[in-house]
Amino acid sequence: MQAGKPVIGICNGFQVLVKMGLLPGDEEVSLTQTASLALNDSGHYENRWATLEFDPNSPCIWTKGLTRMRVPVRHGEGKFVTDDRELLDHWAGSGQLVVRYVDPSTDYPSAGDKVLTYPLSPNQSWRNIAGVCDPTGLVFGLMPHPEANHSTWLGATWTRESGEHGEGEGMAIFHNAVEYARNLL
Repeated sequence: MQAGKPVIGICNGFQVLVKMGLLPGDEEVSLTQTASLALNDSGHYENRWATLEFDPNSPCIWTKGLTRMRVPVRHGEGKFVTDDRELLDHWAGSGQLVVRYVDPSTDYPSAGDKVLTYPLSPNQSWRNIAGVCDPTGLVFGLMPHPEANHSTWLGATWTRESGEHGEGEGMAIFHNAVEYARNLL
């Protein structure tokens, strides 16, 4: 973070970054844990596809220019919570609540603070939070798995759509990080 290098934590990696206090983090890099990932409200492991919506005003370099994407979730402890609800407003205001679960049948943008019904929000995270970034936008974590949708044939509906092999929606996150790194050179 202080070296200006991008960091991503997916699923268990996200949990580690939150436990370390790097996410959502603060300007001083105090490493104070301010949030946690609790047990899913369903009480069991969730393995399903979810639709994500990205905050266009976020400083997150990983999600630049993204609007929506479908990716799988695979976790038992993915409910984003905090013991200080006022922090949610602070993080929302600074663009750190980067990724939220949304109803795919709604128009973009639609991510709201009211928790969606299960299974649209597979873990019932507060404010439908699926991922957050630190204040710099370099450190990013999310529960869903964009790497598991790296090719179209991995998508839940690829045979009903084009049926052609190609790059999956999840690759956009990694392309953004590569572009960021290229611009550093």
